[in-house]
Amino acid sequence: MELFFWVVMGVVAGWIAGMGMLSQGRDRILDIVLGIVGAIGGGFLLLTAAHPSAEGRMIYTSLAAILGAISLTVLSRYLTAKLAYDSSR
Repeated sequence: MELFFWVVMGVVAGWIAGMGMLSQGRDRILDIVLGIVGAIGGGFLLLTAAHPSAEGRMIYTSLAAILGAISLTVLSRYLTAKLAYDSSR
């Protein structure tokens, strides 16, 4: 059940992060996919590293999923922008 919520949050967080960076066309799909991957990674990372208690487990893993989705989307956009505008070529 948590995995489903992570995927949904990854879609939303990736889409919002992409919209904040003014992505268009194919970049939106990439932002959503990176959001999903980042959300799943962030959720599993928190589960394996912190072992949250049962009371707040869904909230903590959801926040980690959102943070992972946004981080991966922004990092990808930053790295691809660096490669696109590299003046040493």
